[in-house]
Amino acid sequence: MGGLTILTWHVHGSYLEALARTGHDFVVPVRSGRPPRYGGRPADVAWPPNIREVPAEAVRDLDVDLVLYQHPENWTVEQHEILGPAQLRGPRIFLEHDPPREHPTDTRHPVDDPDVLLVHVTAYNALMWDPGRTPTRVIDHGVEVPPDVLATLELERGVVVVNDLARRGRR
Repeated sequence: MGGLTILTWHVHGSYLEALARTGHDFVVPVRSGRPPRYGGRPADVAWPPNIREVPAEAVRDLDVDLVLYQHPENWTVEQHEILGPAQLRGPRIFLEHDPPREHPTDTRHPVDDPDVLLVHVTAYNALMWDPGRTPTRVIDHGVEVPPDVLATLELERGVVVVNDLARRGRR
């Protein structure tokens, strides 16, 4: 379609769908049985055509501009199973969606590589993780506001959006 070709795993479907709106091409590896992170396109979701599935065993032969990690297993295990040498050396970003589950301020992030950019989706997450020598940035995620919703700001109140509190807990 255009822009960069970005390899990533299917970790958060709605987040990946939002990323696809950037105009870049996204490649997601799939495996038989569709295990976690290899599920590809959900049957009940209409992803845009710039997200395409590729068999995991064919990933190492792809020419990609960027590898986008989104889960600790992507970094610690899966990259060594499916990526080729050029992909392991090329531009890489780890997109961290969550704060640490262990100690809230003294947990070292699993990525310890000055050649990888660690991107947090909230400033809180960036504060909680110890990134070691890995450079970090914060790109706040947001919520799409329907066009018919208008904030008048007449009341001094805010809104909090919580993603599945019962299942995910306070993280």
